[in-house]
Amino acid sequence: MYRRVLMAVILIASVGLAPVATRQAEAAISGTTVFEGGVGGYACYRVPAIVRTTKGTLLAFAEGRQGNCLDNGDHNLVLRRSTDNGRTWVPAVTQAPIRVASGIPGGDKHAPTTWGNPVPIVDQESERIVLLSRYSPEISDGDPTTPGPPRLPYLQISIDDGLEWSTPRNLSSEVGQGMPGPGHGIQLADGPAATRGRLVAPMWFGGFHRTALVYSDDGGLTWARGAESPAGADRMAGEPNAVERANGQIYVLARDNKADYPGTSEPYDGRDKVYAVSSDGGLTFDAEFKKLPNLESPVVQSAVLRLRSTAHGDKYNRILLSSPSVNARERMMIRSSFDEGVNYQDTSGGTLIYSGPSGYSDLVEANSGQIGMLYERGVSKYYESIRYASFTEADLGLPDSYTGGVATPDLSGHGNTSRIRGGATTVAGRFGQAVRLDGTDDYVQVPFAESMAVNAGDFTLAAWVKYSATTGNHPIFWAYNVGENFSQVWLRAEPEGNRVRGFISHQNKTAVVQTSNAYNDGQWHHVVLKRAEGVLSLSVDGVTNPNVAAAPAGSVSPGRPFHVHIGRRLDGGQHFAGALDEVRLYTRALSDTELKSIRIDNAANIPDAILRLPLEPQ
Repeated sequence: MYRRVLMAVILIASVGLAPVATRQAEAAISGTTVFEGGVGGYACYRVPAIVRTTKGTLLAFAEGRQGNCLDNGDHNLVLRRSTDNGRTWVPAVTQAPIRVASGIPGGDKHAPTTWGNPVPIVDQESERIVLLSRYSPEISDGDPTTPGPPRLPYLQISIDDGLEWSTPRNLSSEVGQGMPGPGHGIQLADGPAATRGRLVAPMWFGGFHRTALVYSDDGGLTWARGAESPAGADRMAGEPNAVERANGQIYVLARDNKADYPGTSEPYDGRDKVYAVSSDGGLTFDAEFKKLPNLESPVVQSAVLRLRSTAHGDKYNRILLSSPSVNARERMMIRSSFDEGVNYQDTSGGTLIYSGPSGYSDLVEANSGQIGMLYERGVSKYYESIRYASFTEADLGLPDSYTGGVATPDLSGHGNTSRIRGGATTVAGRFGQAVRLDGTDDYVQVPFAESMAVNAGDFTLAAWVKYSATTGNHPIFWAYNVGENFSQVWLRAEPEGNRVRGFISHQNKTAVVQTSNAYNDGQWHHVVLKRAEGVLSLSVDGVTNPNVAAAPAGSVSPGRPFHVHIGRRLDGGQHFAGALDEVRLYTRALSDTELKSIRIDNAANIPDAILRLPLEPQ
């Protein structure tokens, strides 16, 4: 593997998602040492990989390097197992690990050869554990682009929960030469029926650091080569990791070696990661690898893991990425993407696991809601040991961690139960009960959920409003973001201006509609903001205001995670004083007939609702 550490100055110019949680100090999480340099006859251990078996056992793999810690050397593949969720490991860290692959396949196991790049995958159907790795019959380094002996992909299988392993088998006749991973592979679950159950592993090869996908449709027994990044591509994608998106696409993250490779002139800018996507189960890439311009990272391997998926019933998507966050290979962090790997938290929003020297890593969804990270770390050098860290999603920060206040159910069918915050009280509503907000600190918080995104399509926002304020701005509904040049939607009563205003924006393109009356007479009024076929309109009590506006093209909810508040501006700068009832949001433009049935009969059978809050406490 290509592991030279480029010494350069990081130019910090991060932009991106608002942080879910800020971790300036190391997170208080538990951990254990799994591999310690100098133990078991190995000078050091490098290049970790980890999976959880169908029986719940954690299998931690690494390269055991004999004699020294150089990439050129006599390396074995080694393993420790944990049956208690990573608290203890067998063999113990003070003993030699299990040797999975060493020497010559089927021959002298003590011959000096190079094994490395473990890529374990668990087949959920057969329960077998598949291990891909690379083998060189002579001492070689880990860069497939440098001269020397071939780097050949090999296959091993365990059918007894990782206790014993088959003799390594050469896969080069099936997938060609190259080096898998390193890091765990994946099994597809959410794409077309023809590819569900497929095992997929990234591999890199060639004279210019190219990435390929290899796959198996028979539980890892036989393999084929699929997608390849093209020769002469703009990015030098190596040491790839993969995750399945909620829509079934394969997302591949890789380190970009272009700024750390002889003969290239591109300066290192502190942003090392690139990604590509396959939409056909790994047969081809949709496009060339694209740089992640806002992800601060040194030139180093990183791991990705699917944590949340709307395809599996979660309210939002979340992919985790583990990587050092500065160029010296220090400050190991977990950063999250809530938009399927297009953007990640910056360093201020990520969770710091270890502030010292740290290098390669892998991630696993362990048992009992735990997440595990196996990573290189040390005091003076990042390759002194390999450690397992265990944490929960709450340790990383939840998009909506507030569980106080009073619950108010969502009747849309999406289950977005919201929380009434502050000291809000209930009063007689237009239909049943309503919530009365004091204009100071009361509001309703809607949870972050993908179902709440209206994106670039038509929508209808409706609410019953009753207030008598004569001053101030009173937000009825505010969603997605706040501030100039941010995509958002809001509806607000502005009695000083004698109006109710609706606003949407996509980046710096905006549309505003308003009434010529504030409707602050202390009576119930039904207010509707609607985007329909490129036109934004506002109506009150069934009468559409003639003031309409051309709605900008593009999504009003592109950022992740986003927030939705009722009765409050997202930054807390404005609050509604009055009563609100029956707040609804639909992902289409409702007809006048449908809106009338809601207004007159409180109709409950109007399709395509993504939020319906009667605002009655649960």
